[in-house]
Amino acid sequence: MKFKRFYQKQLVLRESTAHNVAGILLYKQTKSGRLKVFLAKPHNRSSWSIPKGQIDENESIFDAARREFEEETGLKPKRNERHYLELEPYKGKNQIGYRIWAIPGEAPQKSKLRSVMIKKRKKSGKVITTPEIEEWGMFDYDTAMKKIAKNQRPILKQFKRNLTKKK
Repeated sequence: MKFKRFYQKQLVLRESTAHNVAGILLYKQTKSGRLKVFLAKPHNRSSWSIPKGQIDENESIFDAARREFEEETGLKPKRNERHYLELEPYKGKNQIGYRIWAIPGEAPQKSKLRSVMIKKRKKSGKVITTPEIEEWGMFDYDTAMKKIAKNQRPILKQFKRNLTKKK
């Protein structure tokens, strides 16, 4: 039954939004109980984000979240969905459908970050390699709420509520 519910959620998200992304929110609770979340600052962007990306055709949303997280951070997330806290699908004002899973863990080392090829749009047509992520870090919840893109703040709020319920 759980698999059927998960599969139905994936279909609803695919059909109801023009643009969908999937990602993983890495988090840590300190011994004192403080909540920290991992955010990344994409290249040439002013705000921070949950590591996420587009869903490939014929790819499950969960597999897309894992693939995107690994591509952007260099960390291999666990395969089994039962290790994750699944957040409800969220459709932002920008018409992007978000599917996010949260998992406890440590921030990646700098050496693990990956690069992406970007083609310059100028006359030269020169291809350059640039980091997809310029900066990243584990931030306490309040700081993360200030840094994260406004359209992703409801995701962090939902995560905190769900994590509190889980205890």
